[in-house]
Amino acid sequence: MPIIVKDYEWQENNEFLFISVPLKSVNSKKVSLFTTNSYLKVHFSPFLFECFLNGRINNEESKVEIGDGLVKFKLVKETQAVWGSLEDPNSESEENRRILREKALEEHRMAEENKLKTKEETIRSIKSFNVKQQMKLEQENRAWIDHERTKEKIKFEEEMNEWKQQQQQQSQQQLQQHHQQQPQQHHQQQQHHQQQQHHQQQQHHQQQQQQIQHLRDDSINNNNNNYNNNNIKNNKNINKNNNNSNNKNIFDDVTPIRQTKTISISFTPRVFPTPTRESMAPEEEEWLRKQAEAKRVINFDDNNLKEEEKNPIWLRDKGNKFFQDGDYQAAINAYTHAIRLDCKLPSLYSNRAACHLKMGNSFKCLEDSSKALEMLTPPVEQNRLSRIQAHIRRGTAFVTLKLFVEGLRDYEAALKLEPGNDDLRKDAESIRRTIQSSSSSPPPAS
Repeated sequence: MPIIVKDYEWQENNEFLFISVPLKSVNSKKVSLFTTNSYLKVHFSPFLFECFLNGRINNEESKVEIGDGLVKFKLVKETQAVWGSLEDPNSESEENRRILREKALEEHRMAEENKLKTKEETIRSIKSFNVKQQMKLEQENRAWIDHERTKEKIKFEEEMNEWKQQQQQQSQQQLQQHHQQQPQQHHQQQQHHQQQQHHQQQQHHQQQQQQIQHLRDDSINNNNNNYNNNNIKNNKNINKNNNNSNNKNIFDDVTPIRQTKTISISFTPRVFPTPTRESMAPEEEEWLRKQAEAKRVINFDDNNLKEEEKNPIWLRDKGNKFFQDGDYQAAINAYTHAIRLDCKLPSLYSNRAACHLKMGNSFKCLEDSSKALEMLTPPVEQNRLSRIQAHIRRGTAFVTLKLFVEGLRDYEAALKLEPGNDDLRKDAESIRRTIQSSSSSPPPAS
């Protein structure tokens, strides 16, 4: 259950409302805000500030600053007036607070829906304007393209007409040259015809002389038939040998078959299971760098650890032994190492909170004990003793920081879990007397 913050300060005038909420040494990055026109909520675990305003504010123009251990609100009132009180008088009962809270949430939801609708309408109008501009540009481009096409068409037609005129002029010139060359060609053809007739007469005379010579040589050819047959056989053998030699040379010139070889391929070792891509290289290098940095920061290396040092239960028992021996820093180191191995054991946080309490680190004790209580859910009989220890340690840390009201709440929560513990009852009564004595003194003027 969160701890309600009540030690806040506020001021007002006709236009503005100023509220300062202390963060109680909680890191400002862990603060979450929720505001509407009539409701404020600041949550920084384990603390909670909730305010149902007595009037309405302009949530859009109001401002908030977080720093120097404070959350500072500068709220702009919708109507200029002095309220007199910060909270709505109807918010005293829990039922009215629940109704006002639901009303504020519904108002916030409606405001967000209106913002979303306005944003969608703006986006729709921008898209419509962009479409119209794009259509206008496309029409201008189309008109320019048509103009250029017409211009090129006219230019092409002019060039074609010029080319046709040149072709007609060339054809006329060729025709004139042909008419001039015709008489010369006719004379050359006559000379060529006369030469052919003379050549035919000479061939006919030679054929007659050859026939006469053939008749004279018949007798000689008959006598030499046997000799010619032998010569023919010899010529055939010679031709056959020549063919074989030619075939042999052809096959000798063929290129030999290439020999096979094996090429070995090695791949670069890779951390990621996916193939290497140039576009993903920067992201992969950044991831590897962050992993190496995180490993270096926590100084955690499994390869250098023994088997028992990798067991969070063994480390917890080791931390308990260090705590019993009074070596609280060694116990903190053991618990921290165990949390790195398994962050789901609430006893590790609770025991480390006890070490911080012994060493005077109240804020760290608050963090660890609150973390242990968050993990000890659901509340059952098996974790009752662990919850009692966590409440006692957190309550003691609150008392050390002089936050007696918060410390008393933790002690009372522990008493509910163990009503018969007289030591707890005495400590709670002592804190209650301290609160009563401090409340009896006059409060400082605001």
